[in-house]
Amino acid sequence: MTQSKPNTTSRKEQVMNRTEINEVMKTIAEYARIAEEAQKVVDENKEVLKAYMAEAELTELIGDEHKATYKEVISNRFDSAAFKKAGHEDLYKAFTKPSASMRFTFA
Repeated sequence: MTQSKPNTTSRKEQVMNRTEINEVMKTIAEYARIAEEAQKVVDENKEVLKAYMAEAELTELIGDEHKATYKEVISNRFDSAAFKKAGHEDLYKAFTKPSASMRFTFA
């Protein structure tokens, strides 16, 4: 009896041909580059506003259509590593639960 080769392609991949897959990937890459460029412009302009607001000691800036705020935010976070190292490893393990998610990467 011959062994069959395991099917490593998904059902959806079988429906798309190589040309279609390459076209979709090309589109993703193109729009990812556009998004990176746009994000760079957004970030640069945010820095301009933040510098202005810091210099003028403003926490709020209101334009004709938009409002920007720039202020300190205090948050309290639980330091689980320190808690575990402080001799509470049993409690740490008891209240730690695994979580699963799907991650898509594209390079």
